[in-house]
Amino acid sequence: MPSVVTAVLLGTWALIPASSFAAYPDIDGVGACHFENPFARTSDCIQYTGDNWTASTAETDCGTLFSIPYASEFSLGGICSVPNHVADCVEDLGTADEKVSLNNATDPAFCSSLLAICNSVLDGDYFPVSGGICDTGPPVPGCDDLEPEACAAMESNDLVEVTLEATYISFMPLGANTRNTGMIIFPGGAVVPQAYAPLAQELAQAGIYTAVLNGPDANEVASVIGAPGNADIAEWALSGHSLGGVVAVKYILDNPGTVAGLGLLASFPDSVDDLSSLDLKVVSIFGTNDLIATPAEVLAAVQRLPGDTLFAKIRGGNHAQFGFYGQTPTDGEADTSALQQMALTAASLEHLVNRIEAAQATPIETTGRLGLNQVTVEEGAYNDFLSASGFGQDGIPADNIAVQRTAGRNEFVESKPATSAGSAPEILINQFVNQTGNATQLSFPPIYDGELQAKFLTQALLNEELGLEAQSPQGSCADANRDNHSRTLLWLEEAELLSEDDLAKLDQWQWSYAPDVLFPTGPEFIGDPESTVKLVMDSSQMTVSVQSPSFYADLDPSNGAAAGRQYCKTLSYERFYLTFLDMIQATP
Repeated sequence: MPSVVTAVLLGTWALIPASSFAAYPDIDGVGACHFENPFARTSDCIQYTGDNWTASTAETDCGTLFSIPYASEFSLGGICSVPNHVADCVEDLGTADEKVSLNNATDPAFCSSLLAICNSVLDGDYFPVSGGICDTGPPVPGCDDLEPEACAAMESNDLVEVTLEATYISFMPLGANTRNTGMIIFPGGAVVPQAYAPLAQELAQAGIYTAVLNGPDANEVASVIGAPGNADIAEWALSGHSLGGVVAVKYILDNPGTVAGLGLLASFPDSVDDLSSLDLKVVSIFGTNDLIATPAEVLAAVQRLPGDTLFAKIRGGNHAQFGFYGQTPTDGEADTSALQQMALTAASLEHLVNRIEAAQATPIETTGRLGLNQVTVEEGAYNDFLSASGFGQDGIPADNIAVQRTAGRNEFVESKPATSAGSAPEILINQFVNQTGNATQLSFPPIYDGELQAKFLTQALLNEELGLEAQSPQGSCADANRDNHSRTLLWLEEAELLSEDDLAKLDQWQWSYAPDVLFPTGPEFIGDPESTVKLVMDSSQMTVSVQSPSFYADLDPSNGAAAGRQYCKTLSYERFYLTFLDMIQATP
């Protein structure tokens, strides 16, 4: 039967093409175990059919299928009877240890999950009931059945050629920057492989050849690696969503030395699988709002993973948003967008590929990053406010300003900047720190705090309500970015995190700050996918350009409740630092 890991993730396996099977006729044996699957919430049954089974060993097995409490009943000489019987999985077929699991389902989408669990997890033989809903595979969906982003990503473009192969979908980079490492994605369950097309497109546009398997069948890996067009790919990495990750782990253990890296997406090794002794680069990516593969479960698997495994936490991410297939009822509500979660996942997998190709140990830096993170938390929104509102560093005492850091995007949406005349602090600023992916700097984690979002009151409103006098005219988010640039550089110099040679290289570059992109409303500023800081680095010209989104409503009564509010998104100190490192590496 499925282990705890398998059962926890049962609802997230991918669909498999139609196949033809013969029914398994023999379900007699020493007895039957009827039980309630505590994870799949189904009434299942095992028939102990091999000659080695005794009443005692079968009854013991029946009572120890899961590590958490569940209801079970063993009947000596009994015969399994399950509702909606659709398939059998026979372990140790034809041996004295044979036993048969009778599977039930009412949705054809789960048939592929049963097949994949039987073949790739239990190493069993699969027999669907003749004429039942699992006797043939589900049809490949048309574009109308997919999320719009998945449909769009299934189209070839100037950068990526998309091809439907027999057992996988191929995403071939067309640019000159094709990498030496390829990526194979095992889908999650009851999810068509096309749902991972946006992720595959993102990886392929970064030069990484990517194949999405039609289902979590380890046998399909060979068809990708052995394809004639992939002969020049020197190394391979696997990534798997949910139970796709479980199967990827089992493939690695069964085929040692075949792949160099593993990306786990809301997944963790089965309790019987241990990768800790392997020379394997691993990144484990998970969402804080995932209720199917919870953060606690993901992190608890650390002992079964290599010692230099990186854990990439997506704040507000859930289980379903690792693909574009809609939501799962038992999942947590996401507090970040699907596009943002995909972008962070892609950056983490690209970081993994870079670790593989670096072929060296990559210890994660802590001193510099954590110091900058502390600056971001304590000073980021405060400095943005002073710069953009024109009060300057000496305009308002720091103890007169409180920064309320919100935990997620939804809380940030509900937050409101305010004043309270006569009390200390008098000014409340709202802040949310958005994450950014880091694909290139291997001494830093693949996900870090990259964008500061702040809500504060305008210069005119503060003058009206508190009588404060500004030091300069009302500023912009571009002004805040420019000041943050200088502050970060000064902090790095004082902390001696950049050498004199590094600073000399940075002096050769030119920075420019374009006028803010103005959004008409606060909700659009917060929720529009295009509302993000744009940073473009041109190594050939040695230039960096930055443009921030902003929302600004003056005191005109026509602005209603928004009057006197200003919102900014700016680069974090960490992102400035990593950009400096990219610039230094690109300087001759």
